[in-house]
Amino acid sequence: MKNVWIAWAVVAVLAGGPLALPVMVGAQQSVAGTWTGAARGVAGRQPFQEDFTMVLVQHGQKVTGTFSRKFETGAKAKTGRERTGMRVRGTFTGDKLSLTIAKVQTLEATVDGDAMVGSLMRENGKPHHVSATRVK
Repeated sequence: MKNVWIAWAVVAVLAGGPLALPVMVGAQQSVAGTWTGAARGVAGRQPFQEDFTMVLVQHGQKVTGTFSRKFETGAKAKTGRERTGMRVRGTFTGDKLSLTIAKVQTLEATVDGDAMVGSLMRENGKPHHVSATRVK
């Protein structure tokens, strides 16, 4: 009799019946690809804008890649100053991206498909608003 109940339980699970195991809906989205965006805020007393490009690679929840930026305006920045190829490492869980950039900056963002919004924080600075779009 025990074998009959086991057989019915297996049939119910396979058929999606009341004894079926819950199924995860949808796969985890990915942040892999090339992203372009801007960080905006105030540096000192002046408005600040930094355009950036990130190339991200994702393996499970682990994210690595590079970050390149170009200052457009800012208190101490010379217009057009660039820094390229800074290493990025972090995690992506659910829709939350958390990155460390060149060991001195952090980026925390919420990702929705090909768009993200969040904040960029420097070691001794104020957070800057970040928005970015995946271009490929």
